Amino acid sequence: MEDSLLIRQATIDHLQQLIELNIDSSRGLQEAADLVKNAALHQILRSGSQTRLIYASELQELVAAGGDQPRTSGTKIGSIHRWWLSIKSMVAQSEERDVLAEAERGEDVIKDAYAAVLRENLGEPIRDVFVRHLEDIKKSHDRIKALRDHSFGNSQGVAPSSSVTVTSTRSRIFPGREE
Repeated sequence: MEDSLLIRQATIDHLQQLIELNIDSSRGLQEAADLVKNAALHQILRSGSQTRLIYASELQELVAAGGDQPRTSGTKIGSIHRWWLSIKSMVAQSEERDVLAEAERGEDVIKDAYAAVLRENLGEPIRDVFVRHLEDIKKSHDRIKALRDHSFGNSQGVAPSSSVTVTSTRSRIFPGREE
């Protein structure tokens, strides 16, 4: 287990990068939620956005425990991607499949970043946090991809009978701490 004083600088750098990407992902999913008209799809994207904020917060706590100042904003590339999503949705008259395609593209970025970090030599509990986050991100990516694929055959987006949900769980990184 990594002691709060012994978190390697490379690990802190990875944490900082993933904080930014989670913030970007949260903002991107919220932007996507705001662009869709389907209430069920809006809630799925919004829930994903909230989950990413929780993940950013968990990673910020780890950075702070390592003695560094955690980042609190996303990346410039993420801002550009959200701007592109806004422009594209205006041109495409907010086609839900286009919004979902962009959301999936954003999910690909964060999924790949987590996978790359997991190839590094991380100590516990950081590795456990990354694995849990990545598992949920993969599920979210797959849901968004399935919804996108479904929307190509259904202009209404999510079918009324769809039971797709996004769940959020907060791990107990720091025992005894209230959620």
